[in-house]
Amino acid sequence: MRNKVLTTKLNNKGVTIVEMLIYLGLLSILLVVFTELLVSTLDLRQEVDTVSSLEQDTAFIVSRISYDLKRADAITFPANGGNLGNRLTLTIGGTTYQYDLSGTNLQLADATGTHNVNGNQTQISNLNILRLGNSAAHDAIQLSFTLTTVGQVRGEQRQIDISTTIGTR
Repeated sequence: MRNKVLTTKLNNKGVTIVEMLIYLGLLSILLVVFTELLVSTLDLRQEVDTVSSLEQDTAFIVSRISYDLKRADAITFPANGGNLGNRLTLTIGGTTYQYDLSGTNLQLADATGTHNVNGNQTQISNLNILRLGNSAAHDAIQLSFTLTTVGQVRGEQRQIDISTTIGTR
């Protein structure tokens, strides 16, 4: 009898249904945790990309207008100090450079053609250019605009309002 009990215990090498359910339950919990971690990582990456796009476009727009303004021979629009407009026209070395809002894109028209200044992930609105000076030595503009993301992050669009003053030379 003793041999029979020992043999039965040694030959019992399978997995019970209870053990299998415990393993499947633990595996399901791990999969849910890793899926949530992956989804939150992807959401964070999208948010970082959106904020980065806003910051890069803002820096580029302000830098480009500042660069052109510093090398401009004349500001032809807005024509006089105190004038407010939604476009900026400069003369640089006999060539006309015009910044203008076309829909939701800021465009630069020059001798080489018309080019978008903002990227394809952002839209620009509320463009206002106020001319502050009237003489060539003290010309300046106050530039203000709103930059908005094209896509939504966590159900909302990101936007930034910019207002800066840029002087000539």
